Amino acid sequence: MQRMVNTISLVAALIALGVSIWRETGPWAALKRAGIAYLAFFAVFALLAMVFRAGVIAETRAAPPPAGPPPGGGREPPAAH
Repeated sequence: MQRMVNTISLVAALIALGVSIWRETGPWAALKRAGIAYLAFFAVFALLAMVFRAGVIAETRAAPPPAGPPPGGGREPPAAH
């Protein structure tokens, strides 16, 4: 999950850098925009990852245990004659 957040943030920063260079802004402004894009995307996707992880943990704790055979292997006791 951390790798995905970092990858998305880096792609956003590279896109911001590319667009800034294409629009012919100065190098300082381009780097500032790339840094801001990286930090913003990192913060948003890190929060989403934490919410997702908390939801998965809560769901696994709330789920009932899987149904298995009853104690004793599921066999009926022998009938008394």
